[in-house]
Amino acid sequence: MLVDRFGDLGIVNGTWPLLGHIDGWDRSAWPTPAFGRLEELTGRAFKVIYDDANPNRLVREEQVDPSELTGMPRDGLSGAGAVEMILDGLLP
Repeated sequence: MLVDRFGDLGIVNGTWPLLGHIDGWDRSAWPTPAFGRLEELTGRAFKVIYDDANPNRLVREEQVDPSELTGMPRDGLSGAGAVEMILDGLLP
């Protein structure tokens, strides 16, 4: 499974095809999760919350115990090309 924030260059330049519309799809059933970030130098850990309607808008960061990062997707922003490579690696 992949949970990531990534750029949309593949959609913008047309290399990622839009496959269609799903009737009855409910956006509220897919909330944006909290992400986790660990500062390697200091060892501080943060729970990072982004706006559910705008994933580019940081709502807040909360310092947490590093053990709380377990199971959280890693905070960051991947480029479209990086996401393509990751997804290629996940395919059978």
